[in-house]
Amino acid sequence: MSSPSSPAVTSRPWPGRLCLAAGLLLTGFKFWLVSGQTMIAVGHAEYDDMLFLRLADALLHGQWLGSYNHLTLAKGPMYSFFIAAAYLTGLPLFLAQHLLYAAACGCFIRALRPLLPNPFLRLGLFTVLLYNPVTYDALIHMRVLRQQIIHSEVLLILAGLIALYARPRAPLRRLAPWAGLTGVTLAAFVLTREESIWLLPCAGLLAAAAVGSIWLARTPDRVRRLLVVVGLPLVLWAAGPLLVATLNYRYYGVFTTCEFNQRDFKDAMGALMRVEPVRWQNYLPVQHEVRERLYALSPAFATLRPELEGPTGETWAAMTESLTGRPASEHEIGGGWFMWALRRAVHDTGQAGSGAQAADFYRRVAAEVNAAVDQGRIAGGARRSGFLPPLHAVHFKQFPKSLGAAIAYFASRLLTRPIPRLSASMQRLADGELTAEIPYTALRNELGAMARSLEVFRGNALKVEELTESERVAMAERRDERARMMQELQRSFGNVVDAALEGDFTRRIDASFADEELNRLADSVNALVARIDEIIADTGTALAALADTDLTHRMDTNYGGALGQLGRDTNQVAERFG
Repeated sequence: MSSPSSPAVTSRPWPGRLCLAAGLLLTGFKFWLVSGQTMIAVGHAEYDDMLFLRLADALLHGQWLGSYNHLTLAKGPMYSFFIAAAYLTGLPLFLAQHLLYAAACGCFIRALRPLLPNPFLRLGLFTVLLYNPVTYDALIHMRVLRQQIIHSEVLLILAGLIALYARPRAPLRRLAPWAGLTGVTLAAFVLTREESIWLLPCAGLLAAAAVGSIWLARTPDRVRRLLVVVGLPLVLWAAGPLLVATLNYRYYGVFTTCEFNQRDFKDAMGALMRVEPVRWQNYLPVQHEVRERLYALSPAFATLRPELEGPTGETWAAMTESLTGRPASEHEIGGGWFMWALRRAVHDTGQAGSGAQAADFYRRVAAEVNAAVDQGRIAGGARRSGFLPPLHAVHFKQFPKSLGAAIAYFASRLLTRPIPRLSASMQRLADGELTAEIPYTALRNELGAMARSLEVFRGNALKVEELTESERVAMAERRDERARMMQELQRSFGNVVDAALEGDFTRRIDASFADEELNRLADSVNALVARIDEIIADTGTALAALADTDLTHRMDTNYGGALGQLGRDTNQVAERFG
């Protein structure tokens, strides 16, 4: 890992000032562009818009997150903090979100300054970031949703880490603010969404690069620098969630930032999903028949039966009919919705009067269900915790089908990609451009045969150009006839090409011509399309056999070039599964 130097920016003052002024103008223009948009809160969206507003209102009234119910700790509170802060500053929420994003773009560009000293390049990158279409998408950014601040938080985290990497020799007083920004924004990010793990690979690599950069700079105080660069972000990152969890414990009796991260709730979900259904069905992690069997084994879970098999369950099942393909009357609740149905049922049965009471209930459900499985009273897999359902054999069975679809798609694109270029050459010849280049004449396959037929046609046409005037007159009618035939071939060829690009390899050139070269060209096109159709069909048969766990089927690999390679690759898939 090489350590970037931190030279002073050598550009003249006026380019930097000009770009700064341009950046401010661009920001003002962006605000003007979005000023016609307004925010809305969907009144019936109690799990989204109304939840964030309710929590923000409680904060503004000094009630922390308000009275407890099944939604109070269901999502991270950071966006509600932001709403409350915008209200206290007198800024409209919509403007506050755009100001935050513009500031994040500015910090990101500032962080890149040692790595990108040209101010005009930085201005260009700032413009691209600032005018990201996602930031003024009406379907999302006009609603009160926590997605509004996620992209700003990510940019600020990356800005802090890049700045630390790019300034290994900067004074500590310049490094500390960047380290603080990184830690504070990491804490905010964790408190905004629960699935924050996706950022860790990128942030981890940048953090490692920053540490390596400072270590390799070999400054006399590099140990103290590392303590600041590593320690300050970690302390701030931990402090935010720790403070929120402590307040949640004080008000609701449960030490967590969000109940989807709370161990008892995750254990209960894991216990329910470890039970094996009589007949596995995709998108249904806890089927109706599984619940019916569990009611007899778990007294705690049995208290939820009137809700899960009653109005609550039917409401959530109706939301997932399009996913599960099951009518709501069957009370089959899709995977992404079941945990919400469970929480609602716990609340409606009076077992979520506080966070502590809800945690105790989930703890009892997990213990009773796990005990039933461990004692062999109901079939189930290994103990688990969380929201990821167990892998099933069907998942592996579906893999060859998905792989086959991908292979067929890319093979068809690979094999048909040269055809439009040949079609274009044919059109130019039909238009009288006899100097047009004919590609692929060296290929030893159907494409090459097509190209060589076109080359012969072009050569004959060039000979016509060299005839005497009397010979030209004699050849005029034949030339017109050849042009007509060429146009007809082009139309037929275009129809075949269009069909092939859409995945239909059944179309053929049916026309017959007086010119033998054109007939050979048409035959080459038909042979090529037939060969592609054959290999795709052969591939589909092989992959269908794989999907049916028949690992003995093999493709014919007597094809040449890419076709033969496709057959060999498909056979290797079967051999590897075998």
